[in-house]
Amino acid sequence: REKKMTFDDYFRQERECGRMALRQKLFELGLEGEVSIQIFLAKNWLGMSDRGDQPVFAGPLPWVD
Repeated sequence: REKKMTFDDYFRQERECGRMALRQKLFELGLEGEVSIQIFLAKNWLGMSDRGDQPVFAGPLPWVD
């Protein structure tokens, strides 16, 4: 016997599909050159910042011979 899907199960499944579709569309728009989307993705997915007062690398620079 197959278990019936509850509303909660259905809602969770569809919500995840919606989130996946949104992520795909954001990525596509970024690739198409939408600058505001590129900035959003850089800040949220790559951890970049537009604040200049946050050091990226706090240690000494590596020595290159």
